[in-house]
Amino acid sequence: MTGTALYGNVVHPVDGVVADRASAPEAGLVVRLMDYSFTIDPPLRSGRHTIRVENAGVEPHDLVLMKLAPGKTMEDIVTWLSPERARRPEQAGEPAP
Repeated sequence: MTGTALYGNVVHPVDGVVADRASAPEAGLVVRLMDYSFTIDPPLRSGRHTIRVENAGVEPHDLVLMKLAPGKTMEDIVTWLSPERARRPEQAGEPAP
């Protein structure tokens, strides 16, 4: 079984051993990853958080967290991730919001 441990802002593998939950920091919110959906409890607000991620589905799941660049919005992210954008070569080299 493989685990991870969080040091600062970087997640590092724990050599084949799952980190002891008793020594883990107390999470202020939980993200549950399920097959084709996810939940965040309580709702996410701005600020610093300690987040526990749980895979509540059958399949393995990934969670990607991004910080928006100054002046960018979630709409910019949705547009940038659009499959239609990938079909327009003139926009292929644009940096992520």
